[in-house]
Amino acid sequence: MVKKLTREDHLIEIQSLISNNQYHKALSELKKVVEEYPDDYKLRINYGNIHHFLGNITEAKNEYEKSLELSKSKEALNNLAVIHIEKRDYENAIKLCNDAIGIDASYADAYYNISLCFELLDDYTESLNNLNKCLDIDGNHFKAMILKYKVAQNTCDWPVISELEKILNDNIEMGLEHPFMNVSRYDDESINYRNARSWQKNNQSNIVSNDISLSKTKNEKIKIGFMCGEFRNHPTFFLIKNLFKHINRKLFNIYVFSYAHENYCREYIEKDVDNFIDINDQSDDLIETKVKSFNLDILIDLSVLIPHNKMSIIKRKLAKSTVSYLGFPGTSCAENYDYIIADRIVIPETEREFYSEKIIYLPKFYQVNDGEIKARQFDNNNFKLKHQLPLNKIILSCFNQSFKIEKSLFECWINILKKHKSTVIWLLKENQIMQNNITKFASSQGIEIDRIIFADRLPRDMHLQRLCLSDIALDTLTYNGHTTTTDAIQCGIPIVGFSGNHFASRVSHSLLKSINLNELVAFNLEEYSKKIQNLIEDDVYREQISKKLRSHEFMSDFYNLEKFTRDFEKALISIMN
Repeated sequence: MVKKLTREDHLIEIQSLISNNQYHKALSELKKVVEEYPDDYKLRINYGNIHHFLGNITEAKNEYEKSLELSKSKEALNNLAVIHIEKRDYENAIKLCNDAIGIDASYADAYYNISLCFELLDDYTESLNNLNKCLDIDGNHFKAMILKYKVAQNTCDWPVISELEKILNDNIEMGLEHPFMNVSRYDDESINYRNARSWQKNNQSNIVSNDISLSKTKNEKIKIGFMCGEFRNHPTFFLIKNLFKHINRKLFNIYVFSYAHENYCREYIEKDVDNFIDINDQSDDLIETKVKSFNLDILIDLSVLIPHNKMSIIKRKLAKSTVSYLGFPGTSCAENYDYIIADRIVIPETEREFYSEKIIYLPKFYQVNDGEIKARQFDNNNFKLKHQLPLNKIILSCFNQSFKIEKSLFECWINILKKHKSTVIWLLKENQIMQNNITKFASSQGIEIDRIIFADRLPRDMHLQRLCLSDIALDTLTYNGHTTTTDAIQCGIPIVGFSGNHFASRVSHSLLKSINLNELVAFNLEEYSKKIQNLIEDDVYREQISKKLRSHEFMSDFYNLEKFTRDFEKALISIMN
């Protein structure tokens, strides 16, 4: 007589399956246990957790809600809140976390999730309030420290950054600091590699897919897939949107797998590809099935590690080769990426050891652009007044996001303003706290606050129009302007670029070298300051640079998207070979 397994026996077996990355089998076993013990709310939570891990968001949500019907537990409330955060439903996520706190006022994770919601809503005051509550309860809540650092970056709160820097540096191996944050604050490829490796080890388990094998049938044409969650008002869309128009359709079939897109972006792209597949709000299993049905030779992930990525699905080996491109400036340290597309400036040959991916080099520059000249002529005086810019000053602009503005960089700008009374600096206003901190610091250094001008966010076309009012564009250090450097070049604005010690800090160098303007690349702050001041002091030199940037002949290679596409195609063919 076969002994009937107890609840505990089942759970031991399920835990063993999970330990061996057999999540689908664990899910199947747990389903049987839930059916046998339908009133056990903790089993429902665990069942929801595995669904969540496998990307079955709807099923996970249903299980957490069923658990709450059985018992209103703080864990189910908090886990359900995480689902709402992933669906960008921050209002309901905050409500659920507050309900969890109502059960347990010392529930640090709930305060953390509330602070995360407010950070995503750009409400940094409320985010900090809840972060401080979380850290009051648990002073070692490392995720809260990391989020506090991120908020400090976004608000240019340099004292807090200084306070937390050492803590983050001492805990690289914990695998809790997101690789994007690490490359935004540390321009050292070896450190970035160590951090990405520990992040992957801690956050990305090996998932056994749902047993759909890749076909070994050879395709008539090379089948290329692009996976992306940024076909919306996002730099990735603006950079790559015209590449698809030029791909040789006699050689390639092109498929786009898109989520979180806006309709106008979809309409723009889908006429230039074989198939635009909407994978929004679909389970990982369903996405895997869809992608594998196309028998792709190469899948290019345009998101990689940036927020709301699909790395958990990419891990399932969806194509014969998988490529990281454009979305993340560094190594993912994820086994699922076979290649990364770069150039020899952003990843020098000497830095190959710090990349888990094989490197495919494009001959000139890696970062695609839309091939469109943005420089415009208009009545500058009226347009300057419209944007609250002085008529008789040299406009130094930096429209990079505020997290890129470091204290040492801003001090450099302050010294330039002190030496050159004819200048003002024009920054993007990311949030009110950032503006207050910047203004306060400038004022403490003796700079009149009307010489720091803040610009609100505008629709892209309007932003590019006003960018043409700049006289000199200023790059950032550890994390360069990437799209913003391209914007300045396309608007005919001389930009002083900075070249550092990792991918993210070498993009401006790559772009300026590609247009034979190495003279505008600085390798330290002293050079950077001198190059900016040369442009301020020499009107003729500044105008010469601007004329070059507006010259069709001088800029022909930069805008030759068809040539870029041929080089891009050769890179893909080299993967096939």
